[in-house]
Amino acid sequence: MEIPATGMQKNHIFMIAVYSMSHLLVDFSCAFLMFSYYRAANTFIVALLCYNFCAFAAPMPLGVIADRLNRNHLFAAIGCSVILAVYIAFMLSAIHPSQLVLVDYTIHIASRITREPLAISVIIGLANGAFHIGSGIDVLNISTTKSLPLGLFVCTGAYGVYFGTRLGTAGSACEAPISACLLLAAITIVAWRHNQKTGYVENAHFDIRAVQPAEAAHAPAWNTMLATIAATCFFIVVGLRSYTGLILSFNWQGQGFWGLALVTAVVCGKALGGLLADSFGVEKTARWSLGLASFLFLLPQYPVLGVLSVLLFNMSMPITLFAMARLLPGAKGFSFGLLTFAIFIGLIPFVFGQDNSYFYFGLRPLLGFVSMAILSCGLHIDKTLARQA
Repeated sequence: MEIPATGMQKNHIFMIAVYSMSHLLVDFSCAFLMFSYYRAANTFIVALLCYNFCAFAAPMPLGVIADRLNRNHLFAAIGCSVILAVYIAFMLSAIHPSQLVLVDYTIHIASRITREPLAISVIIGLANGAFHIGSGIDVLNISTTKSLPLGLFVCTGAYGVYFGTRLGTAGSACEAPISACLLLAAITIVAWRHNQKTGYVENAHFDIRAVQPAEAAHAPAWNTMLATIAATCFFIVVGLRSYTGLILSFNWQGQGFWGLALVTAVVCGKALGGLLADSFGVEKTARWSLGLASFLFLLPQYPVLGVLSVLLFNMSMPITLFAMARLLPGAKGFSFGLLTFAIFIGLIPFVFGQDNSYFYFGLRPLLGFVSMAILSCGLHIDKTLARQA
């Protein structure tokens, strides 16, 4: 199979590389901080829920602001910088008092801030959301015809969450190198944008209305309804994928390297989904990947098949982002934020539900097939509207 030509310029490739690595770093730093400092706190679950709400729900209004301001790189850089400031506060709080009043006062303020899990979770959650919106819009702007850039951008976050959680739980001391990397990421993003004299794709004029076919003048209400149905399909599918991913649990995942293999499957699945969608089409890729994943969910006792099912299930991630942005070409930040909000919605029933492995065993393949049907419907409508536009 030939890798499809993406038509990307060198500066676009560099941008994707910077944003992908920064995505890993931002998710890693947030997960590390939460699990390193607050996992034993009485309010940890509430703080974690607040963090996820700010990280996944806030991008929707932030996306509207970013769409209008057309300063995507600043949102990404500010997100990195705010998380860096939180890390600096934690490092200052660990310094012993000195004889200098100003230094002691600064250490005192830093110590008070870091003792508030809810406040810190809100701050880093909003910063995480700001980074995702800024970087996400920039990547969406160069992904008008291809899904691969989106797959490469979103895939690295899984590694960040996994390793950040593992090292944070282990109590590793990584604050200084993480801070240095966050500073480097913020500087690189700003410097890259400053050097883009040509080739940078600006935001489209803000318009939250869906794409309209050329002949839509005689039936605007009908086309608006179709676009709403498609957007609803994408929202539901992302919510179902979020919930299904959370209830995916295997008896063997804690043995040997299988836990890392599952996370690698998530990463590779998202990247491969973009590649195959560009090669064979979004509809065919979505149907085959979700259909095969749903079947393999029935065989969780086999580690290799379990890993393969996770890889296949995550291939639809860049597809839904690509399709939603194509549906709302004048509001890419809003479309991105709408789908991240769906991720948070999928988190709620898992957090407040009861753990029942027997129930989950039958539910996983069902949710997979339902997701396939709903996504196929949404993609068909989206493709029809895009072709007629």
